[in-house]
This record gives sequence, structure tokens and C-alpha cells, in this order.
Amino acid sequence: MAIPITGSTATVVSVSASTDVKYLFDVLKISEVGINLEADEFDISELSGSGSAVERLSGLRSGTMSFSGFYPKSAPKMGNTGLVTYSGSAVAYVADWTMDVDFGETEITSFAATGPTVKQYIPNGIFTWGGSFNAHALDDTAVTLPASVGSTGTAAIFQIFKGTTNNHTLNGNVLLKSLGHSVRKADKQVLAYSYSGSGALTETEGDSYDPLRVDPASSSAGTATAWGIPSYDLSTSPMKPSIVVKTYEAGGTDRQYTFSAFLKSLNISVSPGNPIAISGTLRIFNAISNT
Repeated sequence: MAIPITGSTATVVSVSASTDVKYLFDVLKISEVGINLEADEFDISELSGSGSAVERLSGLRSGTMSFSGFYPKSAPKMGNTGLVTYSGSAVAYVADWTMDVDFGETEITSFAATGPTVKQYIPNGIFTWGGSFNAHALDDTAVTLPASVGSTGTAAIFQIFKGTTNNHTLNGNVLLKSLGHSVRKADKQVLAYSYSGSGALTETEGDSYDPLRVDPASSSAGTATAWGIPSYDLSTSPMKPSIVVKTYEAGGTDRQYTFSAFLKSLNISVSPGNPIAISGTLRIFNAISNT
């Protein structure tokens, strides 16, 4: 008799080597995944001269996979050694920071020898990044205002953790997009900033821990590497990155999804009282199979 299953036996069991999804999943302690699939549908009802129920025709499938986890996989760290530096100075009393990276996508579904059943996508070749941070207002420091007219960005460093010799950071120019200054009687004054990245986003690897999106074999502690567009390869079979997510395994019976997907978005969240959390979305761009 079939029985319902829980997530206790689930795992991401396979990701193509030499892809940024592989590098990322190897350094994360994945705590949750979500497979999100849908099929287009079209109203094909005929003008029949009488009231009738709608007729529908199913179209191509599409899908994404969401994930979340903690960094690093070997021994997750608290965010208490995180930091934000703006214009060469550490921002005092920062309570948390987040970064969202959107790698974009372009649909390229087209005719083939075998009719396509799944919408096909590629990264659109350019990405955006930005996020937010919250700090306490201070009595001896003037509040920094959002970016002035004509600015192309000010150097900022978002520290994921502090190392003994090398700190793990994300660096780039940012425009402070908005400021919310909350003032309430008998409560701390909070400065809530949002920012947009302007130009390259660079990751500097910290001590003894592999970077998030860079091949660890070609990097080392203290090395700075600019992020690029996601890994994808349409010429191989299966197309890369190829991913297998196993949802159940017992007694030789497996339940799993197999598909190709590239990194669509990434979110990093660092705060003193919580583990370093990283989540994101993969865009499925080829056939989806399940057993």
C-alpha cells in the first residue's frame, strides 16, 4: 500500500561538473528545494450557437526550482562577523544586509526535428544586483543621503564573514536608492537603506572556504573574481547544468526529477543573530522527466 512521504530522504544527488550551480550547491547546506512546474493552456472553444463548457488545449511546459540553504556547508557560520563598508568607511551599527542578484532570462523556444515540449531559455547576458541594509542612527554622525544627481556609484563592501587573514566579501559600486529614517519615542532610530549595484560585482574568497560562484580549483583565499553570467551549455546531451533531485529512496525505489537549469537569481542574507542564509531560483530550460 502506498504511503505519503516526507522530505527526510530528499536530496540534490547530481549536478553537472564545472558549472556554477555545482560550485554553489557544493558549498551550501541545502535545507529546502521546491520544484515549480506549469503547462500553458489555451481556450479553444468553438462558436457553437449554444452555451457550453470551455474547451482547453495544453501547451508547452515551463518551470523553476527554488532552493535555500546555509553557508558554508561544512560548518555553517553565524552572520555576526558580517559588515558593510561604504566609501571606505565601515558603516556603524549595521543590523543586517541582504543582496539580490537577478541574472535575467530570454526565451528561445523554436522549431526542432522533434517538436519542443518545454520552453527553452538562456541567460540574457547581463545581470542586476542590489539589496538593502539597516543601521542605527548615531548622535555624532550625519545621516548619509541617497545618491546625488549624476552619480555612477560609490565603492561598497558587503562582508559575509571575517576571516583570520582574508575576509569573504562581495564588492562593487552602489547607488543608495532610498532611505527610510524611522523615529519613535523611546525606541532606536533605524536607517533603512536600499541600494542598486552599478557595474561589476566581485567576490573575494575568505579563509578556508570555497567561493559561491567561482571554480574553487582556480581560486584561493584573498582572490577577487568578478561574477559573470550563469553557466549553461545547449550543445551537450544532457544540456548543462543537468540536475537530479531525489525526493524519495527506500528499498531500491527512487522518486526523482531530472532536468537542465541555470541560475536565475540569488539572495544572500547576513545578520548577527542568524546563520548566513542563501537562497535562489534555477530556470529549467530543457525536458523535464520524473520517475
